[in-house]
Amino acid sequence: MSLEDMDLSLPDGDTNLVSELDDFIRELKRELYDFGTTEHYGDGTHKIPSGSLEDMNSFLRKKEGALFFVDDTLYIYNLGEWRPVINISDISITGTSITNSDTYYSVGSGGDYATIQEALESLPSVLADTVTLTIKKGSYTDYLDTSTLRVVNSTSNGKLVIKGEKYLNEIRTATGGATTYLEDSNASWVINEWQGCWVFIVDGTGKNNGMVQITSNDETKLYVASWPGTQPDDSSKYMISGVKFTLGGNSYGWLFNKWRALTELKGIFFESSESPHPSSGMIGIVNSLAGVKLTNVGIHESQRGVVIIGGYSEIEECGIVKTVSDCIYAYHNPAVVYVTECSLSDSVQDSAIKFSHNSNGFVKDCYGSGNNDYGIDCLYCSNVIYEGTIPSGDTGNTHNDNKNSYVGE
Repeated sequence: MSLEDMDLSLPDGDTNLVSELDDFIRELKRELYDFGTTEHYGDGTHKIPSGSLEDMNSFLRKKEGALFFVDDTLYIYNLGEWRPVINISDISITGTSITNSDTYYSVGSGGDYATIQEALESLPSVLADTVTLTIKKGSYTDYLDTSTLRVVNSTSNGKLVIKGEKYLNEIRTATGGATTYLEDSNASWVINEWQGCWVFIVDGTGKNNGMVQITSNDETKLYVASWPGTQPDDSSKYMISGVKFTLGGNSYGWLFNKWRALTELKGIFFESSESPHPSSGMIGIVNSLAGVKLTNVGIHESQRGVVIIGGYSEIEECGIVKTVSDCIYAYHNPAVVYVTECSLSDSVQDSAIKFSHNSNGFVKDCYGSGNNDYGIDCLYCSNVIYEGTIPSGDTGNTHNDNKNSYVGE
């Protein structure tokens, strides 16, 4: 029986076969399609030959089970003759799919998908390459919850990237400011390249402004209509993004629940609609089996900024300002969190970073102030190593509860 005759469908909701089908699909649609890879015989490993029909008919290794490519069609030598198995480019498996190249989609008005939820619902079951979702410049109010999505896996070469269309890929320090602008004399921007984006002061003077829309810019100045808080000065550290999500009443703003695909979030701002905050956290990474990395992500006002429960996460060059509870909260083994070069400030009731219940972490070169309790708080058998600077806390910079917890350099 040829592959065309086989029923390769998955019952609705059945995700248990995905990992098994992953090996099958990768072999046919990636490894076999690449003529330089190998087939596996009982007597060892050999390159899969390819060529014309004449080459195939004169092929010396005509033994049962031998494979040969003619164009995109895979043939197998069976019962004394070459039989076509399938055209590799036509492989389609109902209920599951796999990427076979890096792919790019846009999200937002006029894009490939209207919302980020819709975009993730459309992902294939297996990411063997990089899938990039670029959120178009603008403001949004849509939530994300992966709890209802089918299982999406990633191979060692596959990942999902969700990024803003326009963002500054670092946290910079201003050199001055006035009532209608922030100045960075070390910048060399294109005129009005940041127009319509948001500037977010995450440390120093002016971190009480939140995210303020940029009306125009020249080579060194970002202009705004006005500052709702204190105008910036040369102590102000800032971020810029052209994508901002304003979220409120849900438990989480964006929730990666039981997520299995390696994922990166880049250059996206989130802020609370103030009443009510997302009640658990702005971004939740809960019981996820693959890492979620945040880079150049800004969060302003939430119950917590980022919550990691029993998963792995990297948080790099992000700014989180004004949370009711912790800016970053890691809970429950095997939560492992790396936090580097982040600004974490103004936790009204708790700490900049809290590790609890057997969670583990590494913190390097972070900063921030105005946190009610601690810079790093370590509870219930958790362990944290830090290097360089850490955020300050009004009660103390570090703390452990003496219950087999450790925090230190």
